[in-house]
Amino acid sequence: MKTTNYFLKTCIFLGLILGSCSKDSGGDGNNDIALSLDEYPSAGTIVATMESNLGGTVQYAITFQSAQGAFALNNSSGTVTIDDPLIFDFETNPIVTGTITASNGTDLESIEVAITVNDIDDIEYVLSDSKADYQSAAENEWVEVTKQEYDSLFTVLNEISFVGTSESHFNESLEDLKYFEYHSNSTLANEGVPMPKEEYLYAFTYISGATEANQTKLKVSPTGLSSGYEDFGSVLPLHGADQVYFVLKGNSTTYPTDSYLAVYCGTSIGWNPFYNSNGVQHLIRSGDTNTIADFNNATVVTTVCIYHGLSTPIKQWN
Repeated sequence: MKTTNYFLKTCIFLGLILGSCSKDSGGDGNNDIALSLDEYPSAGTIVATMESNLGGTVQYAITFQSAQGAFALNNSSGTVTIDDPLIFDFETNPIVTGTITASNGTDLESIEVAITVNDIDDIEYVLSDSKADYQSAAENEWVEVTKQEYDSLFTVLNEISFVGTSESHFNESLEDLKYFEYHSNSTLANEGVPMPKEEYLYAFTYISGATEANQTKLKVSPTGLSSGYEDFGSVLPLHGADQVYFVLKGNSTTYPTDSYLAVYCGTSIGWNPFYNSNGVQHLIRSGDTNTIADFNNATVVTTVCIYHGLSTPIKQWN
């Protein structure tokens, strides 16, 4: 799910100037390049500049890359640079290798390049406007982020699940916020898309109807839709109205079964009463509760409460 359209981390890496290469077609290992770089080095970062001992006009070529598009090469100077930064992703490519060959038309010499990718906090890498807030946040604290950052958290991180209100119901019911109804001092849950077992929840969005919302909690139940909910992370920070977005710092919690997401909102959470979710149950109960439906019952509807989270089976943060 990674693309090159998202936030290239700025860094400068000192170029490595190589000595002469061995005169053979396979490389003898004496001048092999072994470096380490943090994940997502900037496009154009210099990896190495080769100096051949071959006589005459020398041209360089990439003859092998373990991940296509990892390296770029100046065929005349022999300078090797980073091409696609998102290939240098610790979770998918912890080591990236390549072979560079020099030729004067008669003789060949080659060298192996091996880049060890250092693991970093992928969430911190993605964030821009909210980076300082994330860096200063405590473990398991929710941090408000922008829509652009939230979209990048969905696109750049690996193996993402869209949980809570289904993606189709969420998007279709957003067509016109002026028709929304809002509930306060209520806990809401739906059976749309449970969070898969052994996944880490790391981001969340919902429709807020309050200009100063300061009593919103996310809850997770590994036992079922109607009960067993526990508060997940901190209370969401003070935020405004309309669609709002959050990321959780340092989550290390997973569940052994598929789990349901619920939201308690003391101020105002959006509900679209005109969008029918075709039989998918949405539950509402007054108050901050961990049991939504029992012998006292809850309001059960098939219209849509707008919230969802992002989860992944791979912990991609510190």
